Amino acid sequence: MEMTEHKTQETVENQENEIASYLESSEYRVCEYPNGLVMGLRLQSIPGGKGVHADVVHVLDLRQAKFGKTALAVQSALLDTIDKDLRHLLEDVGIGSMFEIQQIYTPFGRAHLRVLRPPKASRGSMVYETRSVYVVHSRDRVPPSNVTWLSRSTRIVSVDEFNLLHQSDTRSSLHDVKGSIEQTKWKDLEAGYRSGWWSLLPLILMMASSVGVTASILTSSGTLLVPAAVAAVSAPLFAWLARTGAIRLDAFNAALDTEEAKLEKAGDLARIREEIRENEEKLRVVGRLSFVLTPLMGGAGVAVEEGDFSAAASSLSAILTECVVHAPELDDESGSSADLGLKKFIKLFLSLGV
Repeated sequence: MEMTEHKTQETVENQENEIASYLESSEYRVCEYPNGLVMGLRLQSIPGGKGVHADVVHVLDLRQAKFGKTALAVQSALLDTIDKDLRHLLEDVGIGSMFEIQQIYTPFGRAHLRVLRPPKASRGSMVYETRSVYVVHSRDRVPPSNVTWLSRSTRIVSVDEFNLLHQSDTRSSLHDVKGSIEQTKWKDLEAGYRSGWWSLLPLILMMASSVGVTASILTSSGTLLVPAAVAAVSAPLFAWLARTGAIRLDAFNAALDTEEAKLEKAGDLARIREEIRENEEKLRVVGRLSFVLTPLMGGAGVAVEEGDFSAAASSLSAILTECVVHAPELDDESGSSADLGLKKFIKLFLSLGV
């Protein structure tokens, strides 16, 4: 009997560590979240010195998942975790100190670069991020249909298929990153930076010559020819350099936005963010109810165990009240107050898709 229990416990532990162990063996840093989600993050240099690829993999292990069965319950439990920004993901695996936002200033704008810099390095490398989401189910189970919003259908696989599929996706992911990088953006940044700062020189000359012209007019002494000529040359030169710098800097920022959009579509991040936008209000209500109702439900359970049914009834009444408060407005509010309360209670869960 003891041997059977030991084997069962060992099997459960193997299941829990199976995904994490594979990712660690593939040189990923791994974080296991309490809701059954496993996150792996691997940093690899991009051939040609183009930067660093942050390959982020989220694996939802349905064998260990701890949330309800409805799509909204899954969304509420997972979306915030999967949509974490890169800085927080790096912190989750213990290397958050490497991440920094490098700002490049010019007189007419600035650029923001996401950079990874090792602790003792003097320079950092620009980071390009991709995210992939996999859903892993048991070998003997039918693939679930309520998680297609989370990952593409080809990435909803049994545990036996995951390793091979991920290896194939990793190779194509690096290719997608290389193809998404706009190399011309660095020329735009350099030209914008140089033109922006050089434009200050004709600006200073223009201001100095304007002062000279004004002084000559007020004192009726000296010649106006030299300062007027300097002002006439400096003004258009300043305008040209300033405009060129602003245009090239805008082109650089536009290239960064294009790269980010391509990488989001190459992975699953665009899908996740679209899902968040579509269900933002529902998820907000679920989060608020979870925060308010969890202690009330816990209190009701404790009261029942202690035989204090009056306190339990009070907690349950408070739960119903909170549900009615957060319910959407009814189309028809005729009827008694009790009927309206029940209608609102039912409509809350219908609106949430429960």
